Amino acid sequence: MKQTTRSKGESGEELAKEYLAVRGYQILKSHYRYGRGEIDIIAKNQSNELIFVEVKTATGGEFGNPLSWVHKRKQAQLRKVALGYFQNEGLYDQAARFDVIGITFEEGTPHFQHVEHAFW
Repeated sequence: MKQTTRSKGESGEELAKEYLAVRGYQILKSHYRYGRGEIDIIAKNQSNELIFVEVKTATGGEFGNPLSWVHKRKQAQLRKVALGYFQNEGLYDQAARFDVIGITFEEGTPHFQHVEHAFW
């Protein structure tokens, strides 16, 4: 049975949350929506840095590396959502960054590419 794009994305996000948790990140929110945009994962690391994570999952190589899918327009949208999060949570002096996690599958095994400070 073929996975839908939505279910593939959701399973990739669950894998990314596990990946981050094993590395000591505290998951604060998933699927945070503000306006028309959404951030897949909001987490904190051991340095108390706020991390906005975009997750891209590929089951085949026909569309290239999933990291390349976070183009300038998507980055701008993520920035707007992050600013909305800061406003809604009353955060004014909080260190933050944007990370991208690309997940590809090889013979059913997920492989992770985690780019810290992917853009600003």
